[in-house]
Amino acid sequence: MFTKSEVNEQLLEWLAWRLTMKSLRQDAGVMETASHLKLGIGYGLVLRQLSETAAAREKAAFTAMQTSGITVLGVKEDRGETFVWWKQKGRPDMYRIADQLLQPAAQMKLGELIERL
Repeated sequence: MFTKSEVNEQLLEWLAWRLTMKSLRQDAGVMETASHLKLGIGYGLVLRQLSETAAAREKAAFTAMQTSGITVLGVKEDRGETFVWWKQKGRPDMYRIADQLLQPAAQMKLGELIERL
């Protein structure tokens, strides 16, 4: 059984990959439809590939939580905060993180993806 701070670290890891994936997918759509860019489709394809890698990392982080006995019951984004309801060994709890803390974590994950290119 993990401590609450260890669970919070795992949840932050998962949420950061999740936000990175969502942002890259959104940016790819914008790039692909940008008529003023000559290589918009090419940029969009690169962003789509990065988003697929981020999706795989997000899934791996989620699977790691599940194998360690952490179950995510729900996620809600509201007023600049993300709430995650989770349980471990039958004990429910909630993780709350402000977008100001989640955004830098997602930027770090994006940096990891770009470094590996």
